[in-house]
Amino acid sequence: MITNPVNTVINYNYFCLNFNDNFIEKCWVDDPDLAQHLREKFHGLYQTRGTGVIPFFMCELSFHNQERLAKWINENYILFSHLTNQ
Repeated sequence: MITNPVNTVINYNYFCLNFNDNFIEKCWVDDPDLAQHLREKFHGLYQTRGTGVIPFFMCELSFHNQERLAKWINENYILFSHLTNQ
């Protein structure tokens, strides 16, 4: 997990540019119905926004789901290992 706020922001930006196709299913693994709903929402946004979709997707989520995705990114998407525990 990244603990330094600056590195968290940098890591989020890398995630925005390099997200995996299955991040929704991984983040909402305990709620497949919600994951399906969010996947459909994501695909709709992707059709209009293209690869820069993540910030738009994040803004479409409820606060609870924004928080969940932000925590998931911080705990699971670490592009550079030297950013952990910093």
